[in-house]
Amino acid sequence: MLACMYSAPTHLGPWIGMLIGGAYFIFCWFFGGLYLADVLHLGIAHRSLDYREWFMKAVTIVNNTFAIYVDPIAWGQSPSIAS
Repeated sequence: MLACMYSAPTHLGPWIGMLIGGAYFIFCWFFGGLYLADVLHLGIAHRSLDYREWFMKAVTIVNNTFAIYVDPIAWGQSPSIAS
């Protein structure tokens, strides 16, 4: 958030820059947690949660576009298959 505060355009000001950085952090934290823990781990790897296909695809696209990319196919494979 400090980097966003110092690199914000002058017409926005440092506080708006910090607010944007904080909102992006919360967005990435929420979708990253939802994607990694619930969709990939419980939904795909263990098949213990039954999600609708459109929900899984939407969360995957949003997370892989705006946050960090995680390959769902490689995540769901066991180590003996992937190597």
